[in-house]
Amino acid sequence: MTTTAQNSSSIWKNTIQITIKLLWVLFLLTLPITSFPFFPPSIGGGAIVRPLALYPLMLLLILMTIPKLLTRTIPKTITTLAPFAIIALSSTLIALMSGIEPMLGISLTERSTRAVLTLLIGVAFYLTVSLLPENYEDMRFSLKWLYVGMSIAFVWASLQVFYVIHFSPDWYNSLNYYQQFISIRRLIENRISAFAYEPNWFAEQINFLLLPWLLASVFTGKSAFKWHWHKITIESLLLLWASLLIPFTYSRAGILNLILLVTFSLMFVRLSTLTKQYKRKHLAGESTHWRLIAASRTFLEALLILAILIVPVYIIGS
Repeated sequence: MTTTAQNSSSIWKNTIQITIKLLWVLFLLTLPITSFPFFPPSIGGGAIVRPLALYPLMLLLILMTIPKLLTRTIPKTITTLAPFAIIALSSTLIALMSGIEPMLGISLTERSTRAVLTLLIGVAFYLTVSLLPENYEDMRFSLKWLYVGMSIAFVWASLQVFYVIHFSPDWYNSLNYYQQFISIRRLIENRISAFAYEPNWFAEQINFLLLPWLLASVFTGKSAFKWHWHKITIESLLLLWASLLIPFTYSRAGILNLILLVTFSLMFVRLSTLTKQYKRKHLAGESTHWRLIAASRTFLEALLILAILIVPVYIIGS
């Protein structure tokens, strides 16, 4: 009898783990869709921000996030979230007590309610992402599916590039027809937005959700995938693809963030890697000026990459 109960418990646990993994994959695949049209009013159907990933997230909260928070040590990453949440809630309470008049026909109470709900959803996203990957293999698995989801968005964005370069009403209308099943907003005729509500949101997705991982992979030489051809990896190809797409969003903040991310990555990650390499040579008696050599090489690489980034922006802009 005990053995049967143990087997049943084991089967149940395995089922839960498989379900969590499938929900996690679905969560990562749907992250690029930010304003899904089919949202019930009870969970924000009247708002602009309607992330499709909220559906798998709600189940992940029940099956994984809340149980882990109740049974395990709270992750250290909460220390970076807690001050922001406290400030956001405090400012909302101060606004409510100040008696600010309604703006654009929307009362302060309604705005505050939306703000608190948005904060709670953000906290749910943050905690779920912080808690689910527990080791290196979990991170590799997560990154692979994140890249797949963004690659699908990149394909859709690349199709939009054609009507930006040379506008074709038939092509634009065809894509716009399918976009209505993905987003509440129509496509913009001279900018790309992929699955996002607007072009700037798509640029931010690339910059904040994808580029830090891609740059870290390229500059450290580590990939989430086994495939590579010489020094070319999936991440390096995605980085090139992302760099070519961002200018077509015509997002000034997106282009600036791209340049800053690449520059700082070269300054810190690449310089650190080269310094270690030249330091080993110095200890072996092969180099006497390894710091200067590493810094000079990084500076030249930075100029080259910035030129590679700026030239397409200039060409597309003109």
